[in-house]
Amino acid sequence: MKKVLFAIFAVLFCSGCTTNIIGKPRPDRTRVYLLQSTDDEQTLRSPAVKLPFKPEIIVGINPIEVPAYLNSFRLIYKKESDTNNRIFQHDFMRWGEPLAAGLGRIICQYLTAALPQNWVVVAPWALWVTPDVVLQITVEDWMPTLPDGVLLRIRCEFRAGREKCSLYAKSYSDFVALGVNSTEESIVHAMHEMANKFAAELANDARDLMSLIANPRQP
Repeated sequence: MKKVLFAIFAVLFCSGCTTNIIGKPRPDRTRVYLLQSTDDEQTLRSPAVKLPFKPEIIVGINPIEVPAYLNSFRLIYKKESDTNNRIFQHDFMRWGEPLAAGLGRIICQYLTAALPQNWVVVAPWALWVTPDVVLQITVEDWMPTLPDGVLLRIRCEFRAGREKCSLYAKSYSDFVALGVNSTEESIVHAMHEMANKFAAELANDARDLMSLIANPRQP
């Protein structure tokens, strides 16, 4: 009799992991966010057909380098009160895509708008496309520290096509404070604003650099 009761108890306990007492499934509390809208997907692709104008310069964006622990579908964060250098995964907050993909979309949109006479292509580009300038972006840190704020540190370098000579390099940093009662939406909003601010500054630098390349100063 004891064995029968134990077996029944074990079955009820295991079933309780996915259902409540009356047999209804537990609600899924997972929430999925995007860093940027996916409406303008074509800006992420190399031109499939020849565009109606000949570009002055072709700018290629290499795959964005992001630390593996950050390029996750889960929100990775630190706690301000923790002194053991630990990182945590949010229980319910998920990204709809890795951070590198969302950031790449934003950067491509800003560069395309800032360089109307150029082509902006994202790796892997078509075999017949040879970028004159290649942009390498390395995200060094982009982790919320709750409830303190979000730090963004990025290293960018423009290199001459095949020779890979460095033309221009710059480090960007930004910090956005979060409130004690910050929500998931406020974290996503802060990171979205940081990405747009960085992309706008990068686009301005790219425009100045491309102008110098297209119109070199005479000695």
